[in-house]
Amino acid sequence: MEKETNTPVQALKAHLALNVNDVERSTEFYKKALGLEPVKVRRGYAKFDVENPPLNLTLNQVPVTEPGALSHLGIQLASTEDVLAMRQTWIDRGLQIEDEMQTNCCYALQDKTWVRDPDGNQLEAFVVLKDHLAETTTCCGTGELEQSKSSATKAGSATKESAALNDTQTATSCCAPAAVSTSATADAAAASVCCDTTAAATPVTISR
Repeated sequence: MEKETNTPVQALKAHLALNVNDVERSTEFYKKALGLEPVKVRRGYAKFDVENPPLNLTLNQVPVTEPGALSHLGIQLASTEDVLAMRQTWIDRGLQIEDEMQTNCCYALQDKTWVRDPDGNQLEAFVVLKDHLAETTTCCGTGELEQSKSSATKAGSATKESAALNDTQTATSCCAPAAVSTSATADAAAASVCCDTTAAATPVTISR
């Protein structure tokens, strides 16, 4: 048997390409969600080069009539304070948010807030407070983990705001707010989808 050669490679960043019905509407949403301008805009196409966390995000205008295999998108943050800061930034930018605080998601205790893009794709900002919960715990919802909550208590005003948000929770589905149906309202989705590998984009950073 030929011995496998493991040649080290340098990975730069993850790449995510989303099909969208209206690239202009989606571009406006992700400008607000990420706090940055696209580095490339063409007919039916937009590219965001995110520095923190490293991500090459592209939007391709293609008819979308029903949800695909994508569950949701997310940005993992370092603390509940960061989640609340991102939450307020999204509100200030005019985005509608949905909160899940002290929730059991994917067998982990988390604080999170959500926004939805024009095609119904869900984007969360979240922090993991306690991971590797037992399989016997309820996944995923709020108010089920009193014992885990007590072991993940946070100090300061962020804790009070987190608790207040938890009192008004409405999202209950597994690791995402209640699903929304995708609306196929594209006026024209005949733009060609290109995936070039030429121009290097200018690094940018998500701003809050």
